[in-house]
Amino acid sequence: MEAEIKGQKLFTARLGIGLAQGLALYLLYSAHDAKVWPATQGLVFVPLVLVWVFIPALLIQALGEMPWRKAVAWAGVALLVIALLAFFDNWSAWPWDWSYGPKPVATPHVTPSPQLIFAGGAGLFIAHALIVGANIDHRVMAKYPTHFDVAWKMAVQLALSAAFVGAFWLLLWLGASLFALIKLDFFRKLIGHEWFAIPVTTLAASGALHLTDIRPALVRGARTLALTLLSWLLPLIALIVTGFLVSLPFTGLTPLWSFGHASALLLTAAAALIILINAAYQDGDTERLPPRILRLSGSIAAALPLPLSAIAAYALYLRVTQYGWTVGRIWLAASVLLACSYAIGYVYATAMRGRWLSRIERWNFFVSLETLAVLVALFTPIASPARIAVADQVRRLNSGKIPASKFDFQFLRWEGGRYGRRRWSHFLQAITISPERWLVARCGRTTDIPRWMRRFRWKDI
Repeated sequence: MEAEIKGQKLFTARLGIGLAQGLALYLLYSAHDAKVWPATQGLVFVPLVLVWVFIPALLIQALGEMPWRKAVAWAGVALLVIALLAFFDNWSAWPWDWSYGPKPVATPHVTPSPQLIFAGGAGLFIAHALIVGANIDHRVMAKYPTHFDVAWKMAVQLALSAAFVGAFWLLLWLGASLFALIKLDFFRKLIGHEWFAIPVTTLAASGALHLTDIRPALVRGARTLALTLLSWLLPLIALIVTGFLVSLPFTGLTPLWSFGHASALLLTAAAALIILINAAYQDGDTERLPPRILRLSGSIAAALPLPLSAIAAYALYLRVTQYGWTVGRIWLAASVLLACSYAIGYVYATAMRGRWLSRIERWNFFVSLETLAVLVALFTPIASPARIAVADQVRRLNSGKIPASKFDFQFLRWEGGRYGRRRWSHFLQAITISPERWLVARCGRTTDIPRWMRRFRWKDI
């Protein structure tokens, strides 16, 4: 009876959090739609949006895994980190969004970057799995089966919850269509209102997370089935990638350079190998050791990410040497760094004797910490892609590696963010075009033209 009452209280608390999240997101949406505060101030609006998108879901998960005081404390730390990263994300971006027509219209930039949304979600997922595992085992580095169970359980929960919310909305639209058959459109109008749609969606999601949490056996069964199916793809991808690498000495690397996104494709293949190796390894229990063919495929596959990552790193090196750093290349460099980290550890695990690939357990933990550190660095001044890219491109211009007539000034405007804004303002002031003067005045104060701007003739541009 006591456990049932506790379960009911947990369910009520989770529904309350979901409802509060929905109401907060609706108010933020309404402010953005009406263009009123806080949607007129990006430094306030963006942190609020990301906090209300991520933190309630994290708190709902944490309440089922740790005492409520620890859950609230962890949610508070995550809230502070997300808010600070979102603040910098908006601060470092170009402060205005432009819509062009007969009269250009500028509106404050108040939307988070897609990179922060994706990286924030991935970072919170990793951090939450590490925190919950540490709480369960009462140690900083939890046992690998604990980390495995927490991470994959959470992944399955999120997938099932997303499927539940999708089915929930399909039923709502089916109901609206049925009422429309008899000329009643009140239901269609109801689900079309944001004040209904947003809170009911978060409420459904919180309910789904609770239902999956109280049925751990079903979640583990779905997880085991999914991982088993994925693991049998390991021999296929090991064969494909091995054939690709064996073919390279005969074809050379030249065909790779003619492909526009060779590095990204190589890193994707490396990521697929790492995921499928972990799907076959699972929690490392000797009683669930995979069949011999999967162990052989896994041992071969564990050596393949290293050459793939090395080729991707070399391709990136050639592009940077030739054209310098850009925002996209810095993100690619971060991906190469993490891929190489995984690859080195997996080669080491293959070479060492003992239980099959057992060394990847500790390595996965350390690379998870490295991933969190890299993500934080990318969204702070430490390794801001816009800051590094603008500084490098201006250095190339100053050193004469690229002539003024071929310099991409639009890069400063669209990809340089705040760091490129000042350089762009100098450019506009120098070419003295009256509409652009208005643009400069609208964006902010200009400063004197620096010396590197005086070295070339603007008519060459």
